[in-house]
Amino acid sequence: MRRVLLTLGIGWGLLLSPSGLVAFQVQPSAMQQLKTRQKAEWRALKSRQAAQKHSMRRTNIPRAQRIEVKHQMGREKRQLKEKQRDERQAMKDQMRVMKAKR
Repeated sequence: MRRVLLTLGIGWGLLLSPSGLVAFQVQPSAMQQLKTRQKAEWRALKSRQAAQKHSMRRTNIPRAQRIEVKHQMGREKRQLKEKQRDERQAMKDQMRVMKAKR
């Protein structure tokens, strides 16, 4: 019983100490890193487009130019979505190749 408590105490000490925590941290997988980066890109695009829409509301811009800007923002969204889909597919293909080599 004493050994069990001692072992548990040492284990908790390692987990709670700063140097012990580093040893138990798990590195995120490449796919998780990719998705995190893509989320950040998507948020940046959304905030940039929201700021652009907000600035258009405060100024007198001709209707044709507003429509052009709106279409441009749609194109940017589609391009980013397609680029991210291609990146994820390339990552999956790379993982398949690595697994096949094992």
